[in-house]
Amino acid sequence: MRGELTTWGLAAAGVLVAVAVALSIWQRLGLARSIIWAALRALVQLLVIGVALELVIDPGRPLVYSWLWVVAMVLFAAWTTRRRAPEVPGGFGLALSAYTASSVVSLGVLFGFSI
Repeated sequence: MRGELTTWGLAAAGVLVAVAVALSIWQRLGLARSIIWAALRALVQLLVIGVALELVIDPGRPLVYSWLWVVAMVLFAAWTTRRRAPEVPGGFGLALSAYTASSVVSLGVLFGFSI
């Protein structure tokens, strides 16, 4: 049951979003539309990633799928960094190097300690 999406969990998240929207409307902040859009986008992204991760971490799947997932995540992180900071010269290469190094260290510790 741990980590599963439940009706109660989804309802609780919906209530919190509704409270944020209500506060935005009450205080005339003009954020209601942005909050709703962000919540819907997050829901869809998390559902898609959840399905993808379920496919990747299934014990019956080849280990190469997990490594492809790591490579894809590092590339996506570097691309996102470059997109958000286009004024940084060589931003993609710098970000790719940083994310690759941190992945190697993190995975090295995990595998080194047999976690």
